[in-house]
Amino acid sequence: MTAVLPTTITAGDHRSGMLLSPCPTSTQNEVLPVLELSYKHMPIYLKQCFVALSLYPKYYYLDENMVVWLWKLLGLLQSDEIYNRDEIGKLYFNELVQRSLLQSSIHGQKVMHDLVHDLACFLAGEEFFRLEEDKQTEVPWGARYMSIMPKPLSKKRIQISNSSQSLRAIIVIMGDIDIVNPEVLFTHCKKLRIIYVVQGSVQKALLDFIGGMKLLRHLTLSGYECAAHLSRPNSMSQLFNLQTLNMQAYTLLKIGRLVNLQTLPEIHLMKCGCFVDIRELRNMNKIRKLNKEVVYSMDCVMYLVSYMQMKLIYKVKGTLSCEHTEHRDANEAAVTLSRGQLLEKLRPHCQSRKVLRIQNLNHGNYPSWLGSASFSKLTELKLQACQSQHLPTLGELPSLKSLDIRQMVRVEHIGHEFCSLDRRFKGFPALRDLSFHGMNRLPEWSGVEDGEFPRLEALLFWDAFELRSLPLVPFLSLREFTLIDCRNLVTFPASATLQELNISICEKLKELPSLPSLQSLHLFNCPSLVAFGHFPSLTILYLADPFKEEILHRLVNSHLRMEELTISSNTLKSICLEPRSLPALRSLELRCPNLQCCDTLASINSLKKLNISASPRLHVPNSLRSQLEELYTAESF
Repeated sequence: MTAVLPTTITAGDHRSGMLLSPCPTSTQNEVLPVLELSYKHMPIYLKQCFVALSLYPKYYYLDENMVVWLWKLLGLLQSDEIYNRDEIGKLYFNELVQRSLLQSSIHGQKVMHDLVHDLACFLAGEEFFRLEEDKQTEVPWGARYMSIMPKPLSKKRIQISNSSQSLRAIIVIMGDIDIVNPEVLFTHCKKLRIIYVVQGSVQKALLDFIGGMKLLRHLTLSGYECAAHLSRPNSMSQLFNLQTLNMQAYTLLKIGRLVNLQTLPEIHLMKCGCFVDIRELRNMNKIRKLNKEVVYSMDCVMYLVSYMQMKLIYKVKGTLSCEHTEHRDANEAAVTLSRGQLLEKLRPHCQSRKVLRIQNLNHGNYPSWLGSASFSKLTELKLQACQSQHLPTLGELPSLKSLDIRQMVRVEHIGHEFCSLDRRFKGFPALRDLSFHGMNRLPEWSGVEDGEFPRLEALLFWDAFELRSLPLVPFLSLREFTLIDCRNLVTFPASATLQELNISICEKLKELPSLPSLQSLHLFNCPSLVAFGHFPSLTILYLADPFKEEILHRLVNSHLRMEELTISSNTLKSICLEPRSLPALRSLELRCPNLQCCDTLASINSLKKLNISASPRLHVPNSLRSQLEELYTAESF
């Protein structure tokens, strides 16, 4: 039904009430056919994703990243020229939210209403089966995709039966379930493509059957004992269709047999073959991702370069993680090239590279290929814990959308060289997300010129203790700005486009500039704030201790469009809200354990939701209770 109605239905609308409120069992048969209209009007790609959610139990909090992970695992997401699979998954997730098939709980997480969940299970039939301790323990004949959902804190042992010989996927959602006879899941199931088990009885039983799973494409395990088992003769000899192997493999022999493997697990490479012999990698021509590959010695890297003649480095597509570590011992052969020369030889394949992560780079200079415009398809770049005193020139990467810079503790200045060495070139033409974490010594970022960062939408500074100055040139597309633990920042430039501002632990911040498009403002621990500009579009305000009470009064009572207000304070005993200044306020949350007085609360006629569960001393007048749609008090929990 929600697909036929406008997609702007909110939790407060009467039309969505039937999805928000439980229906009696007697009317369930009448409601489900109506809800099925939502499914019939979905595009085919969304139908598959919706039905797959039946693998989660009722009332389960559906984290966006977790759901996208499941969809990817089941092969329901396909990338295109514009978006990768994660981005497409988030678009699908948001589309389900817009259709009101996923709703927000009182804690803000997304859930499926029990009737919507019933619809997903009805449409799934036997094809999607969920094994829970207190539910059906017989895997039906038609089951193809199976999830195992342990019950928290339960120690119950269960015995299962399996009628299916067509299982394609077995996924343990969380934790472990104690099954007396887990081997029945694998005895006759020769068509398994996906196995995700991380501990317990199911994993132990799997190891005895793994060698014969010729069609297996994705395998996730945990524990070094699994790697030891897979290193036995013939354990992996039949897994020639395996594409993804996720596990910690301190020792994993004969990995070279997995000729179709696209993602290497976390392994330890050694020239001598004591751990994983790198010579086994030479015929693995389909590798697309090196998953946190740990090179235990510079000599090993040299051997990889010389023996394989850079074949692996050049044919890797997708994601590359480079970690420069040093672990030498007395028996290790001498390295004939300098670290700088070695890094130059580790240039990744630039034609198809989309993701690049570099961390723990101990060399003072970056390789010359980093930031080269020849990486025309690179969209995501992460630099972490590198020891250089400056940032590389990255603004000439034509397709870079996401840049994450972390723990660059020696960097003390960011200038125009970060954007480009050529003043005629406008840096970062495609960048959307830029984040700095742990820039402890950085006092200034300058050198940004008009026309640079034209598409930047989200900017974050976290733990920039010495930061005092930001670029004066406005970012013309900036929508979200986050400052966390920037203790010396006093103010920052105005923005005409900024819609969401989050500031935490900025103890010297004194002033907020005028932000005409600002819709959401979150302030936490800004005790020095004394002035703020004009926010004519502000609808959401979150304010938490410590703050000046004068600032609280002015912020709360000077924005006529305010719809959601949250105040958190351990010291406030009274709050003055002016009803005439809050004509649109619909949601109010007060987290003030010592709050006793809010005299004008009953006069806010627009208020529909009130949460004072953390303000036990505050009384709610009966006149206000009658107008509220939602009320949460200390007695509610």
